[in-house]
Amino acid sequence: MRRLLKGLAVVAVLLAGAVTAVVIHRLQAEKDIHGSSTEFVPTLPKATPLPHNIAWPEYGFEGTRTRAVNLTLRPPYRTEWTYHAGSLVEFPPVIAYGRLYFSTNSGKFVAINAKTGKRAWKYVSHRCVAASPAVGTQQHGTIYAVFLNRPPCNRKKAKDGEVIAFAAGHGNIRWRKTIGPSETSPLLVGNRLYVGDWNGRVWALDARSGRTVWHSRQLGPIKGALAFASGHLYVGSYDGHLYCFGAQKGRLLWKAKAQGRLYGHARFYSTPAVAYGRVYRGGTDGKV
Repeated sequence: MRRLLKGLAVVAVLLAGAVTAVVIHRLQAEKDIHGSSTEFVPTLPKATPLPHNIAWPEYGFEGTRTRAVNLTLRPPYRTEWTYHAGSLVEFPPVIAYGRLYFSTNSGKFVAINAKTGKRAWKYVSHRCVAASPAVGTQQHGTIYAVFLNRPPCNRKKAKDGEVIAFAAGHGNIRWRKTIGPSETSPLLVGNRLYVGDWNGRVWALDARSGRTVWHSRQLGPIKGALAFASGHLYVGSYDGHLYCFGAQKGRLLWKAKAQGRLYGHARFYSTPAVAYGRVYRGGTDGKV
C-alpha cells in the first residue's frame, strides 16, 4: 500500500508539472508581439500598369497579392447573368480578353464571356483543382492553370499534378508540365511562371515553353501561392517556415519560423501578401 501511495504521488506531481508547463506555454504563446514603427514603410509601391485587355491577371491582382486596386462600385446592383458551373468554384477567376477564366473542384476549366455568361471553351482535366489561374500576354494571350492529383482529392499518397498553358482564345494546350500535386495559384512575372507543389518544391518555369529554369530543394508541402516583390519570392510551407528566394536563380535568402508550441508548430496554408516593407500571412494557429 505504501509503495502504491508513493507511486500515485509521483504520478500526481508529474501531471501537475505537465499541466503547469502547458499553461505557461500557452500564456506565452498567446501574447501578441507588436512591431516597430521604425522599420515601417508608410506607402505602397505603385502597381504595374496592365495591358488594356487584361483586367484581373492573377490571384491577389498582382505579384504582391495585396489586391490593392482602385474600383468604383456603387449600388444598386443587379444580376446580369448566371453561369452554372456544376461543382464547387473554390477560387476566383482571372479576367482578360473579355472573358472570365476559372476552374471547378471537379477539374473542369472554362472560359466564360464576361458580358453574356456564355461558355467560350472548356477543358476537362479529370483532376482536382483548388487554385486560380494566371493570364499573360505571351503568344497573344496565354492562361496558366495548375492541377492536383486525380480523385479522390484528399488522397494522402498523391504523386503527380500538372501545370498547363492554354491559348486564351480557343483553349488549345500550348504546353504542359508534370510536377507534384499543386494548389498554388500561379505567379507570373515577365516570362517566368512560379508555382509550388505538395512535394515541397518551388518551380520556376519558362512561361513560353514550360521549360524548368530552376526548382528548389525539397521543403515541406506547399499549399498556398507565392508572392513576389523587388526580385524576391515569398512562400510558406506546411513545415512551419516562411521562405524567401531570389527569383532569378532560386537561391534561398532567408527563412522565418512560426511560433513554437508544446505540441508542434503552426503550419502555413495561406498565400502571403507583401507591402510596406513587410510580409503578411496567417498561420493555422489563428495568428497573423
